[in-house]
Amino acid sequence: MVFETNGLMTKIFLRDFESHPQTKPLETNPNLGVGNGHAQSRDLSLLVPFLVLLRMLGCKSILDLGSGDGFVLKIAESIGFFNCYGIEADLSLCEISRMNLNRSVIYNQYFCDVKVETFVKPIHLIYFFNPDAPLNMLDVCLKLRSLDCKYFLTKNHAFTSEASFQLDIRLLWGIASYRLYRATEKSI
Repeated sequence: MVFETNGLMTKIFLRDFESHPQTKPLETNPNLGVGNGHAQSRDLSLLVPFLVLLRMLGCKSILDLGSGDGFVLKIAESIGFFNCYGIEADLSLCEISRMNLNRSVIYNQYFCDVKVETFVKPIHLIYFFNPDAPLNMLDVCLKLRSLDCKYFLTKNHAFTSEASFQLDIRLLWGIASYRLYRATEKSI
C-alpha cells in the first residue's frame, strides 16, 4: 500500500515546499498560538488516507483552521479538492503558504473574526490540527456550521459529547490521534 512509505511520501509532498524558519520538520508544538511557536501536521500515513476517503465520499472543498505553511492544503489540492481555504493568524506563515500553494486561498485573520460569507458554500470539510490554541474551537465550529459542513477532521483533539451534541455531529471514525466527525442527517 502506498501509505506505508511515509518517508517517501513526505519527501514527495515537501519537494519545493517552504517551511517556517522557527520550526523543525516533523515537529509538533502543543502550545500553538500567535507568537508561541508553530505546530506542523506532517503525519502523512494517516492524513492522506483520510483526505482520499473524504474526496471519494464527494468532498470537494476544505477549510483548514490554522493552516500554517499550507501543507494540508497542498495535499488537498493534489488529491483533487476544488475549493481550498486556509485561515492563519500569523502573517509570516500566510506569506509562506501563499508561496507553497497553487489554488488555495489563505486569509490572514483570527478564527473568531471569520466571516462565513467569505467562502463558497458548501464547505464539505473543516480540518484543524491543534485546537488547543487559545480560543474556543466549539464557538468557531458552531459559527462555521452555517457553511453546510458535512465533516470535521481533527488531530490531537476530540469533541466532548456535549460539543458533539451542540454541533449536531457524531464520531464516524477515529484512529491514532485523528478523529473524523460527520454531521447528522437531520442537520445536513
